[in-house]
Amino acid sequence: MDHNSIFAKQLEQAFSESSYALAMQSIKVSTEYQNAQKEYKNMFSTIEDKLGEDRKLMLRLEEFQNHMRSMDDYWIYLQGIIDCAYLMKLIKLI
Repeated sequence: MDHNSIFAKQLEQAFSESSYALAMQSIKVSTEYQNAQKEYKNMFSTIEDKLGEDRKLMLRLEEFQNHMRSMDDYWIYLQGIIDCAYLMKLIKLI
């Protein structure tokens, strides 16, 4: 693996860790998020109860949805960094 590939992989990991850390911080301080999370858990539990044995499908769906959301978050975060670098270059900070 060449140096550029190693750097790109490490940068990708840093983006992922930073995004996760920001999300975890938001969860701690956002009352709106905490309320939404409680409502989500209540709805999820209600649906699981109604599905009975088929609730495993809900868990698989949630797992897949979370994976897709994390991919979206990564690309949004990366685009934000690209946009920031472009603006910094535009105003001659870099």
